[in-house]
Amino acid sequence: MLYRSMPWIGAMSAYLDRSSASKKFLVDSLCVCLLAFYFMFLSCYYTWTAMVFPLMFSEGINDCYFLYCNMLEFANMIFIRTRCSIKYYSKLVTLLNLWFLVYIQLYFYGAVWEAFAFLNFATASLTCYVILNFEVLPL
Repeated sequence: MLYRSMPWIGAMSAYLDRSSASKKFLVDSLCVCLLAFYFMFLSCYYTWTAMVFPLMFSEGINDCYFLYCNMLEFANMIFIRTRCSIKYYSKLVTLLNLWFLVYIQLYFYGAVWEAFAFLNFATASLTCYVILNFEVLPL
């Protein structure tokens, strides 16, 4: 499944399989790359909070939103592969995120947690719909 869902990793892994080489360095390099990306995320965290959220916002909503963004990125990397899914899914999820960000900017201490719950539900529903109707099962 790894070969089909992530071809950039699967191709390297298949090459190592054919040459009977160890995959230890491949796994180590992927882990180091993942750590580097998460350290970049943590270093930009305060800047993103200042840019995205108003001066006063509900406690913890910024952490939850950035966790949502990370999980969305991870799920897209694993599950969204076909052309139709990539074309429409990204646009609809972007519209949902823009709706949420505009809402938190316009309504001071409004129903931010309820809006975030709706964002999570709508994104999960859209993801399930796209996976069930547009994605092709790996052979």
